[in-house]
Amino acid sequence: MAAGRAAALALALALGAGMALAQAAPATPDAPAVAPDAPAAAPDAPAAAPDAAAPITSPVLTLDPERLFAGSLYGKRVAGEIEDRARALGAENRKIEADLSAEERQLTDERAKMAPDAFRKLADAFDAKVEGIRAAQDAKNRDLDTLREDERQRFLEAALPILGQLVRDSGAVAILNQQAIFLSFRGIDVTDRAIARIDAAIGDGHQLEPPATAPADGAAAPSPAAPAPATAPAPASGAAPSGTVPAAPAGN
Repeated sequence: MAAGRAAALALALALGAGMALAQAAPATPDAPAVAPDAPAAAPDAPAAAPDAAAPITSPVLTLDPERLFAGSLYGKRVAGEIEDRARALGAENRKIEADLSAEERQLTDERAKMAPDAFRKLADAFDAKVEGIRAAQDAKNRDLDTLREDERQRFLEAALPILGQLVRDSGAVAILNQQAIFLSFRGIDVTDRAIARIDAAIGDGHQLEPPATAPADGAAAPSPAAPAPATAPAPASGAAPSGTVPAAPAGN
């Protein structure tokens, strides 16, 4: 009887120790308690991030000068006009090429009927004519590039005070060229807002005067060859912007 009670006591102590060990053992990391109907979270889902595209209050804004010009009514008008002129120039070049090819064939056919000296004079004259036409057509093509840059300069001069007001209204102090920024929130990009303001202020720009040598307010003229950040005074100041608008790289 005593031996039976001793065995029962030993068994109870063993069971009690086992229960204590089970209670003290840490929960396994791969078996979390989950509600029966709760979906399992994706193990590699990143933490939710704030909306990077939402406007952010910042003393520094960014702007894409190429998209600013190309996306504006002004830029679209200029692109359409240059495309029309380039298409007309291409048609003119093809006609000239066909005419010169026909003239060259005729000259070649007459070679057998002419003295060598006479043919040489005609051939030299034809070569000079071809070179002259090529130079004239190349000049017309360069004129299209010049027109594009002149119109871009004209646009930037008109946009400068509008961008300055945008800086003040945003409580910022500067606009930086987005193309020179390594990393930033999209929320500080004001390109779309700038396009909307410029479109509302100047439309497609057909009524603007040709670009002046220097802006009338004395501000530095935007330079297509040297992108630079557009700076503006502190929001409390009512003065006009004193910096330059970042010019877009030359387009094709």
